[in-house]
Amino acid sequence: MIQTSVVCAPMLRDVPLRTVSDFIRERARGRPGDTALIDAVTDARCTYGALDHLIGRCAAGLAANGFAPGDTLVIVAPNSPEWPIAALGALSAGGVISAANPAHGADELARQMCETGARFAFTVPPFLITVREAAAQAGSVTIIVLGEAEGTVSFASLLASREPEPVLELDPDALAALPYSSGTAGVAKGVILTHRTIVWNLCQTIQAFPMTKADVVLAVLPMFHTFGW
Repeated sequence: MIQTSVVCAPMLRDVPLRTVSDFIRERARGRPGDTALIDAVTDARCTYGALDHLIGRCAAGLAANGFAPGDTLVIVAPNSPEWPIAALGALSAGGVISAANPAHGADELARQMCETGARFAFTVPPFLITVREAAAQAGSVTIIVLGEAEGTVSFASLLASREPEPVLELDPDALAALPYSSGTAGVAKGVILTHRTIVWNLCQTIQAFPMTKADVVLAVLPMFHTFGW
């Protein structure tokens, strides 16, 4: 006979009624000088204060380019420090993010763009040809690229925007993310996640895996997967 014991964690209490971007940015403002992101390739580092600023500039840049509350940003990119900035910038602008597997072909990306009603897509140069093909099929999709390319909006120009950041009253129960399932049981499907859902999950993670300022978490899983993000 094998005896097992189960230790139950205390129930979550007082989970803040916030949007995902507000939840993260409010905490970032409490530790502006601490390191938030490290690029493992270049060792470039971004503090929480800089992260908060870049998210705000990204939101302002998106809005200046016609991104409106309720619009969807499809993200087709590998893990990078710019990934969460783009995602949280879109959320701060009142939008929805839908991350896509960068290995998808144009037809798969076009279907995701159409199903999510995406008007904007963020990508990197190696995937630009595929994203262009998908956007042409979906129609009326503005492409934002990390770098410079004709017919696109550069991500750097969003961050350099001098327009005011959108001031919005966002509903925590509003749609925040539309990640896609792996499609193991058929065609991949969009999964509806609200701001409240994600904030609850963040609070659960913090409770289950308490960390200190000295801890570093490797972003091993792909950020297009909800667990990776």
